[in-house]
Amino acid sequence: EKEKEFTSAVHAYEKIIERYAQEPIAEKAQFQIGYAYQQEAKHSEYDQNAANQALDAYADFLVRYPRSERVSGAESARTLLSVEQARGLFQIGQFYEKQKKYKAALIYYNDVIEKNPKSEWGAAAKNKVALLTPRAAEKTATP
Repeated sequence: EKEKEFTSAVHAYEKIIERYAQEPIAEKAQFQIGYAYQQEAKHSEYDQNAANQALDAYADFLVRYPRSERVSGAESARTLLSVEQARGLFQIGQFYEKQKKYKAALIYYNDVIEKNPKSEWGAAAKNKVALLTPRAAEKTATP
């Protein structure tokens, strides 16, 4: 992790969980898996895979260790990741919109609305959907 080799860190933490599942170190390792994926997500702006894996890892942590002192940290991280994920999806939508690929843009904007409707990104995506839906229909109708 200190060397910013987050994927390798995840594999190491997974081995700790396999070998020491009943030990307190397994709890920390599960939390750190989420953290490592979260750090990896910061380096991959258009790739949502690491963010999704971080969300899943924190969800696993919350299920396995609901009484942990790290619960609030996992919940906060999930909230932050969810907003970041919405921002990333919105930016991908903007990319497609600039290319005049309105259908593709609408897919990403709708994904923002579905995953994080109450965020500022969700509100902005709703506006984009209202603006682009007629444009996408025009482009489809024009041969």
